[in-house]
Amino acid sequence: MNCKIQDSWIRKKSGSAAFSLIEVVLALGIVAIALFPMVAMLPVGIRIQKDTVDETAGINILSAIIADRRASVSGTTSLGYSLPALPQVGASVVSNSFSVTDEGVKTNNTATSRYKIEYRFFPPPIPGAASLLHFRASWSTAAASNGTGCVELITTMSN
Repeated sequence: MNCKIQDSWIRKKSGSAAFSLIEVVLALGIVAIALFPMVAMLPVGIRIQKDTVDETAGINILSAIIADRRASVSGTTSLGYSLPALPQVGASVVSNSFSVTDEGVKTNNTATSRYKIEYRFFPPPIPGAASLLHFRASWSTAAASNGTGCVELITTMSN
């Protein structure tokens, strides 16, 4: 009788202490199904992060260019980026472009430039009104789906 009790105790103990192979395979399958979409999204997240870095740098450069124009004396060319004076009432739209490096320094060498800056200065509609300034920074990038990226800033400025 003791042998029988001992034998059933051993079977119960060994039967409930481990997972079966089917349970392990099912658990691994569920984990794999949950992890696959997260791993697949990593390249997308990296590309979006790269685009965001480029856009932030472009906005910072445009902000520095606008600050340079604002800091310049009315009617004169700006010192840092050589932006022309704001147009007067009845004048034509002033537009041009130039290149800047990663650090935001104006350059004539397109091989070392990172950003192309385009600007348009619209004359004020009436005397005493502000001029409309439109700036656009564009760059080529391997991360963007179409190979290029750009940001635009529009502001007003008085003479």
